Amino acid sequence: MKRARNPRTLRVAQSFLWYRLFQHRYSYMNTYPLATNLEREVLTLLETGINQSAAAKKLGISRQIVSQRLIRYQRRVSIHDNQSSLIRGTSTLYDSDGNEKLKWVKTKLKDEAHEAVLRELATALAEDVKPIAEVKQPRRCNRDVMAVYPIGDLHLGMYAWAAEAGEAWNTRKAASVMLDAAKEVVSRTAPADTCVIANLGDFFHTDNMKNRTRSGNVLDVDGKQKEILKVGVGLLVSIVRLALKKHKTVRLVNEVGNHDELTSYALSLMLEQTFKQNKRVVVDLSPKPYHKVRFGLNLIGIHHGHLMTPEALYRLMAEEWSEDWSECMFRFWYTGHIHHTTKKEVGSLEVESFRTIVPKDAYHDGKGYRSKRDLTSILLHKEYGETQRHVVNIRFVDKMRALNAKSKGAKR
Repeated sequence: MKRARNPRTLRVAQSFLWYRLFQHRYSYMNTYPLATNLEREVLTLLETGINQSAAAKKLGISRQIVSQRLIRYQRRVSIHDNQSSLIRGTSTLYDSDGNEKLKWVKTKLKDEAHEAVLRELATALAEDVKPIAEVKQPRRCNRDVMAVYPIGDLHLGMYAWAAEAGEAWNTRKAASVMLDAAKEVVSRTAPADTCVIANLGDFFHTDNMKNRTRSGNVLDVDGKQKEILKVGVGLLVSIVRLALKKHKTVRLVNEVGNHDELTSYALSLMLEQTFKQNKRVVVDLSPKPYHKVRFGLNLIGIHHGHLMTPEALYRLMAEEWSEDWSECMFRFWYTGHIHHTTKKEVGSLEVESFRTIVPKDAYHDGKGYRSKRDLTSILLHKEYGETQRHVVNIRFVDKMRALNAKSKGAKR
């Protein structure tokens, strides 16, 4: 008999993934750092000396499920242990006579093994997730055009104090404002057969529990890391579902940012599991800091913008994607990072950066940054390049939100 799926498991898995990744780095914190909750319960019971059948009975599940979970866990551990570590150095403790007492071997998980473990863990965490209800496919879509929705630097989890930064801001407000802006921009966009949701990086404000950047700068953060990750996954799921109502196929690209190098990839893994039964959703799982989209005579590169100049992006596209380069007349790079609009032509290539919908935090206010805020959609024709774009600015979003709140208040 198939085990009933718990509809709350998705929310638990979303908030739990970051915690597992953290434990994966610091495995001494837990006896079974690569196990899910159920697997840990099974292993703990087996340690007491009972067999799998008795453990299954205590947990209220079938013996088959216990056996399957143990196999999954063993496979995950073998991926981790089987020639997956690189020795970075050793530390040795000596006694007063110079005799060796203890020795630590410092290792680092190879990138390939790290990715394999993350993928296997995400699969295990999400296997009990109740599938998201199907979104009805739109009847009429234009195959000759593709829509692109660039999301610039959402910095979910950022905190701003109005007295200090000019506007109050927190995690929940960011998600609410972003979703309202997405609803508006999707409604204005033509029903293209295919769309690309291009998360340009820095979707999350922080990548660790210390709330610091990689260079050590302190960040103003609202909420726990697990809570922010949970809100972020829920937000992106909602945006994908919005796009599915308008387009037959949705491709999702989560770019690596300088604020969310690890969580951006965790986000992709969770979205892949969430929509893995939906053939209309394609999640790009390449761990590279840049991605490619080809549509007709259009070649699009997606990059956060923190690692390469426009000239370097030109060389990368021309050399790494040389065949696409020679076949395409319209070449673009879509970037974020700097929070304001720029557009530079390098030969036949257009490199564009996009604004963010979020306000300034104390740091950026103190630096004098005053960029405008908006969300954009772009329509590309397979033969004629860009033919249309829609821009929803924050003033319109705020006005719309105020009217909706007033309307809800009147009904009460």
